[in-house]
Amino acid sequence: MFHDRELTHYNEAMEKSLADKLFFLDHFTAGTYVDFGCANGALFKGIAARQSNAGWQGYGIDNNDFQLRAAAAKFPDAIYALDFAHVADHIRSRPGKKAAIFSSVLHEAPDLVNHAGEWADYVVIRDMGIVGEFASTTAARQLQGALARHEGWRTFLAHKRGVDAPGHPATMGLVTEFLLKAPYLDDPNSERFKREIAERYPLSRVEDLIYGPSDDGFVISHFEHYSLPYIRDRIRREFGFDFPYPTHFKLILQRVQK
Repeated sequence: MFHDRELTHYNEAMEKSLADKLFFLDHFTAGTYVDFGCANGALFKGIAARQSNAGWQGYGIDNNDFQLRAAAAKFPDAIYALDFAHVADHIRSRPGKKAAIFSSVLHEAPDLVNHAGEWADYVVIRDMGIVGEFASTTAARQLQGALARHEGWRTFLAHKRGVDAPGHPATMGLVTEFLLKAPYLDDPNSERFKREIAERYPLSRVEDLIYGPSDDGFVISHFEHYSLPYIRDRIRREFGFDFPYPTHFKLILQRVQK
């Protein structure tokens, strides 16, 4: 379990990309928003600041009591639950368009998306993702040289690939994963470190989201593959090189039949 202090730090880091996470409001508005992995409820506060329709309702799902308390304090107008099943019937019975939002959560629990198939008019996914071919290529020599001087990189490789890993060329998938996780790997004894090491991201094969067939009556209405400027700036400051490759994606699936 995360300590409260670690969760507070995590929430602060996640709010840096809040404006990016609200991208879906440029494409649609709904009467019901269900935020899976809602953390401290910042997304709802952002929706309220941008959506003039006062009749919308937010539902926040998170499996952590601390996060739900923080969310209720930040945006008390939403309804919060530890499990989707606790509010599922209420959500299904609401009139109007409904959106299921999965922002930086499916790399932790990919099966969560299955909750949206029966009732959502929009499925919004924002997460880490790189092209499969790029993930498997060997990292450029200059990148490996710069990272080799960083103690955190050596610790990361040792945990991800074993004690002999530093002697082997790293793939771009591992390099990308480390660069995204680096701010959370400062303390090898922390629960946050253990969780980040155990998680496997970025999600790869984002090309499948573009070219693969949609099912369950949904079509892709929006897709972006990009890198976040503040992450690029952090990498440049901390490691001394530019990493312009796409690391995140935004996806909106829209229901075309019920």
